[in-house]
Amino acid sequence: MTTVEGLFSPDGERIGARLLLVLADPAWSQLTAAVAFVKMSGVRQIAQPLIDFGTSHPGGISITVGIDHGGSSVEAVSALHTIVEASGGRLFIAHNPARPKATFHPKLWLFGAASDDRLLIVGSGNLTGGGLFSNYEAGVAVSGVATDPLMISAQAFLDQLSTVPSDEVILATPASLQRLHDQGDLPSENESRRILVTSESLRRSRRSFLKHLPLFRGRSVASPPRTPMPTLPASPVIIAPAPSLAPPAGPSAPVPPASHAAPAVASPVPSGVSTATGPLHRFFFITVRMANKTEVYLAKRPLGEDPAFFGAPFRGLTTPKHPTTIPQPQADPAPLVRITIHTSPSWVLDNHELKLWTYTFGPSANDDFRTNLTAPAHALIPEDSVMRIERDPVSRPDLAFEIEVFPPTHPDYPAMRAACTIALPGGQRFYGWQ
Repeated sequence: MTTVEGLFSPDGERIGARLLLVLADPAWSQLTAAVAFVKMSGVRQIAQPLIDFGTSHPGGISITVGIDHGGSSVEAVSALHTIVEASGGRLFIAHNPARPKATFHPKLWLFGAASDDRLLIVGSGNLTGGGLFSNYEAGVAVSGVATDPLMISAQAFLDQLSTVPSDEVILATPASLQRLHDQGDLPSENESRRILVTSESLRRSRRSFLKHLPLFRGRSVASPPRTPMPTLPASPVIIAPAPSLAPPAGPSAPVPPASHAAPAVASPVPSGVSTATGPLHRFFFITVRMANKTEVYLAKRPLGEDPAFFGAPFRGLTTPKHPTTIPQPQADPAPLVRITIHTSPSWVLDNHELKLWTYTFGPSANDDFRTNLTAPAHALIPEDSVMRIERDPVSRPDLAFEIEVFPPTHPDYPAMRAACTIALPGGQRFYGWQ
């Protein structure tokens, strides 16, 4: 007997939650899937369950992924390839370059058992953190047997997408992944974050959006689970660094000591200059002024100089604790960061979702740019410490920022303070770019 269940997120059962349950169920021994877009935020959610499934059922996994519109990252596809291949499974890549353009866009997961039982999960969510858990997505889970017409059709469709040689499907190998990355069809996670911020969207954010109340107040939904990524063998794919989008470099601020230094990407741009082509800099330095129990003042001037560095324009809204408080623009999704406060011993907060927002709406709004730290972190930071923010850290491609705070007593503080070359109004605080 065929049964159908609805999967409706973010308020009902989420597609990701159902996949985790099925992967852990020993009754299922075969998985054939096709997914349009794959990112590390999604792979990390199912990595360990998929490893366990493959270990229990060698050769039982076949997945086809798409690469259209830069929707999949080389890190995610490479990690998925490592996981699937380790248990004797196969990963395929689908892409049809012919005209008219036909985007590879399916999202279906077909599970088989030693008996004739079948489970087909079809939905709108990609293999991303949002697609599995936090986006507005709809899907169905259909239980039946192998001879059901729907199961026969689904299996035929998936077989077509996992048959090589083919004009539109290839077998994923380290060589094919490397070539796709080198020719720009499979960007890195860093490149994906550098998707261009257009001049039009910047104008809307700086004037129309930031100066008028939005039509939608919004509401909070649960974030994807904070699932650790299992340790995998090093990928043989060599990931190219994201190209610099900065103008020719001019004089730069002093470089910190080798223990914390990184090459400068660009010199500071004049006040009020924004960019529509992506981040101009790799590092941001600022002397810290603390606010209330968890807030840290950044500054609206550097936000205007390099909005893309911080992920602006901010399209989300804060969720006020008091119902009469006006929501403020914030980064959405919140960037994932690691925070290190160089006290003795150092204090570290990893995989933290950082709140970035501007105080824009309301009678006393002044476009102040702020971030929120946890109360324990806030308590450790003395006034006049230097905060260094690295965009797209090379050592941690899964993070948006690496944040380090250097108190005045730290031996590297003088070099960090020397990098803060631009005075903010009032002359009490300074910042700088590299």
